[in-house]
Amino acid sequence: MHGESVNPDDDAAMDSYIGLRDAYSRIGVKASLPISDDITTYGQLELPIDSVNLAVQDPWDQNADIRIGKVGVKGQFGDLAYGQMWMPYYNAIAYPVDMFSTYYSGFATYTTFRKGDTVSYYSPTFYGLSAAAAYSEDNGVDDDDRFQATLSYNIGDLTLSAGLDDLRGEDDLKIWGGSLMWQVTDALYVGAKYEQHDSKIDSGYGADGD
Repeated sequence: MHGESVNPDDDAAMDSYIGLRDAYSRIGVKASLPISDDITTYGQLELPIDSVNLAVQDPWDQNADIRIGKVGVKGQFGDLAYGQMWMPYYNAIAYPVDMFSTYYSGFATYTTFRKGDTVSYYSPTFYGLSAAAAYSEDNGVDDDDRFQATLSYNIGDLTLSAGLDDLRGEDDLKIWGGSLMWQVTDALYVGAKYEQHDSKIDSGYGADGD
C-alpha cells in the first residue's frame, strides 16, 4: 500500500486528491508434480489483493479477480502452458524497463501484461539462444486472436531480445520491439527498450511507424 498526491494539469478531467492506493499486492500458490525423470507438470494461481478497498480485485481493473491461473508441463523440450499468464512479449521486451512495483508500473509499453485463454511455449536455451511464442484467443484487436513471438540471446550478464506482438484486427496492428538487459556490476543494471507500431492506421493510437 502506498500514499499518493495527484495534481493533474487538466483538472477538468479529474480533480486533485490525496489518498491511499494498493501497489499490486497479491497472494498465490503453485505446485508441481514430476511424472518422469524428464517431465514435470505444474499449476499456479495468483489472486490480486486490493488492500485499500479490502477486496480480491486488481487495483487498476477492479473487474479482474485473477492475476495468474495456469497449468503447464515442462522438461528438456521446454515449457508449455495454458491459462492466464504473463505474455512472452512483455517478459522479453517490456520487463527490462518496467521493474518498479507501484500502482503506476506498466506504462513503459504499449503491449499487454497478462491474458487468459492463452497457450504459450518457451524453448530451452541453445548456445545462449532461446525463443518463446503465444496464441491468445480473442485477445487481439476487435476480439481477433493474438499472436506473439520472441527471440533472446544471452551472453554472460547481457541479454538481447527481439519480439512481435500481432494484435491483427481490421487494421492489421502489430508491435515490433527490441530490448537490452545488462547487469553491468552487482550494483548497476542497465535496461533499454524500443517499440514501433506497424499497421494500416494513419493517425492516433497505433499509427503506422509510431
